[in-house]
Amino acid sequence: MDDAVIAAMQRWPQVPDVHGWLSLDARGTWRLHEGGDAALGTPGRPITNQRIIAFINRNYASADDGSWYFQNGPQRVFVHLAAAPYVIRVAADRSALETHTGQRIEKVDAWFLTTDGSLYAATSLGGAIVLDRHLEDVMQHLFATTGQPLLDVLADMSDSDAAAAPVSCVHPPTIVAPTEAPAAAPPATGGSGHAWLMAGGFNLPLAPVRWVAPGQIPEILRFRRAPYPGSACSGCNQAS
Repeated sequence: MDDAVIAAMQRWPQVPDVHGWLSLDARGTWRLHEGGDAALGTPGRPITNQRIIAFINRNYASADDGSWYFQNGPQRVFVHLAAAPYVIRVAADRSALETHTGQRIEKVDAWFLTTDGSLYAATSLGGAIVLDRHLEDVMQHLFATTGQPLLDVLADMSDSDAAAAPVSCVHPPTIVAPTEAPAAAPPATGGSGHAWLMAGGFNLPLAPVRWVAPGQIPEILRFRRAPYPGSACSGCNQAS
């Protein structure tokens, strides 16, 4: 966080918080809602000024209750999240994954594949979703414990397999294993019988992959999609 922002917080500690004016879409774009109506699902206006984007990125943080906000001087501007606090993309040099704020992903505790085809991650920075146009690149590094590419496993799965697979677990431990797709590993629970792993790639260690329903994501990754006072907003934890 910027020193000037920290100083402003200390000088004016009682400035009221702002809700509904800023959102982050599923592609990592900051959006301004000039009517304060982000909770209504309005698209807002994309912020394109690079200096403003960089300022928001540097001063983006989370509260203890799972809310995320932009510290604008002495004022917290809470963020309506369309998908997750961070959006992951493949870095330009393709050697790593990075967030929409430009931070490298150093550690992933677990990956969560949802039944609607999205891929989320429990990272050391916070909950994240993989950018849709980079999803195939990331999925190419996912394997079953048999060594079969996860994309092939998914192609062979029936609807009943998918329906039986959801689990509810929070930050399962990273599996320490070789960087190659393993021939065997501790089995995962789930109707499909597959233990899915992130095998090497992007300088990350192996981590378990779990199949979950989309509505489980905020609870599993411990964030609030729509942080409004008193949690009065119906569907606040649902995808926008």
